[in-house]
Formats: sequence, structure tokens, C-alpha cells
Amino acid sequence: MSITAPTSSAPVLISTRRTDFVADLQLPSTSTNLFHRLIRNPRPDSNFAKERECTEMLCALLQNAPVVRDTLLTWMASQAGLSEMAWETLALSFETEQPIGPKRDDLRITGWDAADTHRLLWTVEVKVGASIHLSSPLVEVNEEAAEASAAVSQIENYDRWLVTQTAEQRAGFVVALHDCTAFLPSNLKMNWTCLTWTGIGEQLARVLTTIPLVPHEQFLAKHVLGFIRENLWRVGEMSETRLDFNDVALIRAFGMLATTCEEKVNRLVAPLIAVLSQSSIGTGPVKHTKSLFNTGSMHSVVYRTLAKDAQIYAGIGAYEEGDYLSVWIQSLSRHPAKESLKSALAELESKLKARNPAWKVTPQHITAGWAAWVDLELTVPLARLLAAEDQVQEVKGFIHASLEDLKACGVIDAFNRTMGTATC
Repeated sequence: MSITAPTSSAPVLISTRRTDFVADLQLPSTSTNLFHRLIRNPRPDSNFAKERECTEMLCALLQNAPVVRDTLLTWMASQAGLSEMAWETLALSFETEQPIGPKRDDLRITGWDAADTHRLLWTVEVKVGASIHLSSPLVEVNEEAAEASAAVSQIENYDRWLVTQTAEQRAGFVVALHDCTAFLPSNLKMNWTCLTWTGIGEQLARVLTTIPLVPHEQFLAKHVLGFIRENLWRVGEMSETRLDFNDVALIRAFGMLATTCEEKVNRLVAPLIAVLSQSSIGTGPVKHTKSLFNTGSMHSVVYRTLAKDAQIYAGIGAYEEGDYLSVWIQSLSRHPAKESLKSALAELESKLKARNPAWKVTPQHITAGWAAWVDLELTVPLARLLAAEDQVQEVKGFIHASLEDLKACGVIDAFNRTMGTATC
């Protein structure tokens, strides 16, 4: 795909799905990628890969590619401020779903030396779509029942278990799409470090470009990196700061095309003011925020108040994962009626999906991050508009149908019942 202006000096933007990075490393295509075929990301009902299968992919790489494994272990130790070990002298074990009392950790890495001394114990919590969630606590026999019943972060449970182990080097890691250090509990006793899938991918790219690998290791590394690059890569988590061809091309394209592009998008979104006004959803005026190329928002949307600290939005925008035409409802993450609303939406989710399978209701256990604000959404990529004869009507029709879904399935009634309505 290329974007050009009618001049001989126009830049060419290469799609993020197939960059110089992918071509230079000769990564497999999506259709031939071993892990994409097994994990099948995205599923029809999810933007995210399957978390358990991603864990197994990482475990299989560590078990079967010793050169890659040593590189990743050294990097993990460095990120955690731990001393590097002579990995080749240890009997290393990589296992998934190992018991911690009645619970299980995602990935466990252990190492024993020739004298049968337990040298290494790392527990790894793997995240793809879900956030760090609350869990019933691990209970000691001498604890009060009331104290033991209070939910705690799942990381606290693993930390509590890790403290009791006897390995010389003990540590915990969280691997996620984004650095989640801010969401770690403050009362942890052991060393916990947050890593990203992008960071793992960068290490694989470094190995592939600097270290000769035997064929089977090269095969595994390329397929894992290809899957990460296609499904789990987040540009904002990259450590590389050098400009590449795409960066320079984007700068040139932005200077030449940004103003015209933003005007086009704003003209497509402006008619949605009338669509939302006539829907009888919400209270008060419909406002239009025009900030397609403003850092932080990157959208052109109309919105209307539903209740105190709650709004409905519709429009066009972009985020790290791609572009979108979307309708969504969001409310304060700590809104006093949030739990009641989530319970009501969970009961209505099947009705919404019966009308349009692409509707997504935010799971009840998600309580942190941007996802904790969004109650539900319906999103399609902007490529949908490219084949439309009348793009204005296509946008209006999509939004109108989405709003009708919300009314017909009882979502607006549930919202008014749980959060109330605003007075204007």
C-alpha cells in the first residue's frame, strides 16, 4: 500500500504489516507462520491473541532454541538488575501452568547446578489482552478468615509464594503488551520486573541479525518474531531510537498531506452531530472534537453526555493498533455505579452480538488502564470506507445502525437505570 501526492517527490509509506524490518529478516508471511496458524489471532470475537497459547509459544522457544534462550535469559536478568548466570552449566526447566497452592503461574523457569543446588526460580505472568487482576488470596492456616477473604492482586499471591521458596535467585516477571510497572502492587517483597512482547521481539531480531543460528533455532526464532511483530508489537514500547525509512517518509507525508486529510475526516464526521442528536440517546448538545493529529487523542469524534462522568462517542481515529470508525460508551473508571453497569452489560452482551458479532463489552474484571473507562464499543477499520461509493452515507449508516443496536438491546435503558441521566 502506498500513499502519494501528485508530485514526483511524493513519499511512499510502507504498511506497518510489512516493513523493511520484516523483509530484511525474511520473516514468514502471516499465512505461513506456524504460530499464527496455531493461535489464529485475531479471533473473530477478539482483538487479542490467545493468552495461554502465547505463553506456550514462548515456553516452546525457550525449551528448543538454546542460543536464543540464553540471550533472552541474559536480557531478562539485565532488565531485573540480577546477576547473569552461566546458563549452560545449569539444568534449566521451562514449564507452564505449575501449581502455587490452588493457583497456577503462567510460566516457571528453574535452574539446578551439578551439585543439585536450586540456583534459579523465576515466575512469569503473561498478559496479552487481560490486565493484572484481583484474586482470592493464598491462605495460611494461622490467618484470620476475614483477612483471608479480601481479594488481592494476583501478583501479590505469586510474590507471597516466591518469598517462601529456597532458590538462590528468585524473581518475578510480567510480560505484557505495554509496560505495566505502574499497576504492580506496592507491597511486593521480591524483585518484580515488567517486560513487553515488543522487547522480546527486539531481542529476537538482534539474535537473528548478529548470531549464526542452526536451522531449527532460526526457524523457531523467525516464526515467533513474525507472530510478535504481526500481533503483539507496540511501537510505543520500542527501545530503538534511530530513524528508519518509514519515519522519514511519514514526516514528509505529514507535511504534505496532513491538513487535507484532517479536513476530509472532519467533513465525514460532522454529519454525525445530527445522527446522534436525532437518536434520542444522551442529553444536551452534541459536540465535535477535531483533533485527528493531536498527540494523545488522535481522533475526530462527536460526543454527548449520558450521565455525570459518562459519555457516548462516535467518529474516526487512530491508535497504535490501527485506525477505526467506532461507537463507544465510556464512564469514569471509578464511577460509583460502574459495577452495576458492568453487570447489566454482561447480561446484554449476547443480544448485542446477535445483532452484530463485532460488539465488545469490556470484561468485568478489567479495572485499570484505558480499557477500564470504555464500557462497550463497536469498531471497524477505515478500510471499510474505501469501497463505499458514498463515504458520508457509509459512516452515517454504520453509526445509525450501531445506535439502534444500543437502544434495541436495552443498553441505554440499562445505562439510565444504573448510572442515571444527566440534567442539562
